[in-house]
Amino acid sequence: MRMIRKNSPASFPVGLPTVYEHLRVNLGEDDQPIDHALINAYVDAATDYLDGYGGILCRCLITQSWELLLDGFPAFIKLPLPPVQSIASITYDHPSGASIILPDSEYLLIGAGSDHAFISPARGKTWPSAAPGPDAVRVEFVTGYGDDPEDVPAGIRQAVIEMVADRYAFRESAAIGAAFSSMPSASADALGRFVFYGAIGQ
Repeated sequence: MRMIRKNSPASFPVGLPTVYEHLRVNLGEDDQPIDHALINAYVDAATDYLDGYGGILCRCLITQSWELLLDGFPAFIKLPLPPVQSIASITYDHPSGASIILPDSEYLLIGAGSDHAFISPARGKTWPSAAPGPDAVRVEFVTGYGDDPEDVPAGIRQAVIEMVADRYAFRESAAIGAAFSSMPSASADALGRFVFYGAIGQ
């Protein structure tokens, strides 16, 4: 199994004005603090630490799309990175060598919006035969809580804000763009229930 991000989120999982207010920074005429680039970089780094296939939550926050690559059709296609919204396409390599898009009438998405979404053949249908080989089946899907930061659970949003606040408080020792390798204990406690353990061993 491999994962490829096809489309990145269009926004952060927290509103920047909310972050600025929490940090109690002075805003200029453009409603941004003087060091907004630094703060935005910390928000970006905190998001990267949590979000997506490499994030510690093993889930997606703001709407984005991913491609799951498989060596063949399993009985059911378990989808990582909840909460899955929809299936964009399923493409497979036919034994003849052709690349074929499977009609959406041939399959069902079960458990959309939950932590355990999967795809099954539609009633009375079976998976087609795919050519043997790596990445023979490619599933593109849309996932995330929604397009707006307010769609993201409050516990996750608050954890991101606390991570940024902690990094900002000790900014003299943290470079712009520096990745997070840990987080404040309060953030870790808040995020514990959002970790998707189903991703382990996918």
